[in-house]
Amino acid sequence: MFRRLLGASLLHQPLHSILVAGVAAVAGCVLTGLLSVTLPIEDELQSSLRAFGANLAVEPAAGGDASLKLDDMGKLADILWRNRIQGVAPVKQREARLPGGRRVSLYGADWSAQFPLRDGPPLPMGILSVWPDARLDGRWPGAAEAGMVAGQDVAAELSLHPGSVLDLVVEPEHRPLRLTVTGVLKKGGEPARQLWMPLGALNEALGQPGTADGVRIAALTTPEVWVQNFDPKHLSSKDFDKWYCRPTVTSVSYQIEKAWPGSRVRVLRRVSEASADLVRRAQATLWTLAGLALLVSGLAIAGVRQASLQNRRMDVGLLRSLGATDNGIIRLFFGEALLLASVGFAVGFPAGFLAARQVGHSIFGVSVGINWVVLPFGLLCTIALACLGSWASLYRALRVPPIEMLRA
Repeated sequence: MFRRLLGASLLHQPLHSILVAGVAAVAGCVLTGLLSVTLPIEDELQSSLRAFGANLAVEPAAGGDASLKLDDMGKLADILWRNRIQGVAPVKQREARLPGGRRVSLYGADWSAQFPLRDGPPLPMGILSVWPDARLDGRWPGAAEAGMVAGQDVAAELSLHPGSVLDLVVEPEHRPLRLTVTGVLKKGGEPARQLWMPLGALNEALGQPGTADGVRIAALTTPEVWVQNFDPKHLSSKDFDKWYCRPTVTSVSYQIEKAWPGSRVRVLRRVSEASADLVRRAQATLWTLAGLALLVSGLAIAGVRQASLQNRRMDVGLLRSLGATDNGIIRLFFGEALLLASVGFAVGFPAGFLAARQVGHSIFGVSVGINWVVLPFGLLCTIALACLGSWASLYRALRVPPIEMLRA
């Protein structure tokens, strides 16, 4: 009986049924599209924002002239979030005294290499792993070559170009070096005002093999609210586990410091907060759009259902006069809403996914795949919209006595 009533009710006003299903399809399409883009966008945006540079700096805990052993980078394999580390760049900084007394920062680093771990894939290592937008006009000198790369600003000031020879003295070791410029580093900011040479060559010249002053790390982290002087020791056991198991910048830095003996990890707040703020803004914008889309769809469904019920007041009054209970009528109308919302979402889901792929690729540069979590969540939201839109008008109708509805 209920099925016959439901079928007759849907076919009684086919235009209204098509309108409700159409609005549900639009709601499902918009919701699926926005959720499909929003859920993977955090990691993708963090990856694309790596041009900001490293967000963690590992330094010797002892400070002063202490150094880090490069072999200890293998300890990064022991942390929970090692798969979040996208690049490491060991560096050694010295001051170079040029003829005439001018002083320029000299850095030892690698351009692009791999650091092997005892298990799992190797870590990308070098300048390109933490500054993927850096470019070379020329080439990076070989490990056994007496060569260097000049930052674009210092190269312009000193008229350096590939093939130029520069005499300098490395301080504080007072080591004279004659280096040939093999390239110019095209990267803005501090790197543009510095001289660069292979880390192994600088270590060999200083007699300090296998060491670095620090390691810059680019880690893929989730945004968090920054608390000044944050100390995980003050967290309860439950809060500590919750914080430890989230890949925030403070959690990752804590794990690295615990795994790497003799190290101190410093969070580069300017980099991490800038990228986190952009991610939060993008996510907030998409979630706001999703909420507005749901609100507009809900109002549209409510309007269509109100018009439908207005034309069916006599049918509702007749059902109530014949003994139908309020719960039975509610079941009938909610059954219509559930069926129409499901049909509409079945059409809107694939359309939303295709739209998400296009938007993700063209606007965010994100490759959007099918996220099956969106399917039940989007379906429930669409059904809830249809039921809520029906309830507003149905509640008012059920408060009117059946005899008055029949007279109308």
